[in-house]
Amino acid sequence: AEGFGLLTTLRLESVKGLNDESLGVIAGKLPNSLTNLSLRDNVHLQDAGLIEIAKSCTRLTALDVRRCERITDKSMLLVVHKCMTLDHLRISFCPNITDASLCQLAYRARRIYT
Repeated sequence: AEGFGLLTTLRLESVKGLNDESLGVIAGKLPNSLTNLSLRDNVHLQDAGLIEIAKSCTRLTALDVRRCERITDKSMLLVVHKCMTLDHLRISFCPNITDASLCQLAYRARRIYT
């Protein structure tokens, strides 16, 4: 993507004002080379922004959404299905991510590693 070159790691942690709209704009400009993304501690971030990340950054191997309390299964299930190389996921303190997402993660991991 224009301006980001071969960026592989991006940390957008505790960014005041980061919301779904701004993350959607960023997602549209990120290169497919991005493998590590940290969005932790962004209290205004909801599903729409993470959905755009999942669509744009399908080569993610590591994602950190700790303390993004508004993220739900809706976006997490899409991440699980779109980001097939994901092997590190940090989701602590995300009360709206339920067993539904965790079961899909476990199923995919079992399918990949057995």
